[in-house]
Amino acid sequence: VLRQGALERQAGDEAAALAIFRAAAERHPTAGQPLAEAAASLRALGRPQEAVALVTQALGVAPTDADALF
Repeated sequence: VLRQGALERQAGDEAAALAIFRAAAERHPTAGQPLAEAAASLRALGRPQEAVALVTQALGVAPTDADALF
């Protein structure tokens, strides 16, 4: 699923990528990477405050997940 989001991002459809990453985060609530990827999409869409909230959430559910830090 994360690969599908990455493909959408590469194709320039950040909104579609965001939807995919958010769906993945709902299916895997203890994984930080989908939240971090969704945060990156939000940042790319010019929504930095929402991105910060998701990064904070990612660190809360997976504090040792390095993907959530970047």
